[in-house]
Amino acid sequence: MLEHTEPKNRTDKIWRAPRAMFVVDTETRTDSTQRLTFGSYRFFVDDELQEEGLFYADDLSKRERKTLEGYVDRWNKRASKTSEIPLLLLTRREFLK
Repeated sequence: MLEHTEPKNRTDKIWRAPRAMFVVDTETRTDSTQRLTFGSYRFFVDDELQEEGLFYADDLSKRERKTLEGYVDRWNKRASKTSEIPLLLLTRREFLK
């Protein structure tokens, strides 16, 4: 039989952000396979963005890839006029290296 215990009070603990963070988000097909279509990532060190990019599935259609390429081109044209970091576009294989 399980004993009832009071939840631990965590308010007295201080959470420290890691020095470096790698954040990833992916989008998948909506069918039962849920295969990767594309993903995005950001790499931060000391709360400063170091690198940002998109990666796409090896089997992404030419049309879908062109959509991503157009998005990255538009982003980078705007970024070149500001202090924003350019957006990279990588294949899944390049991203995993």
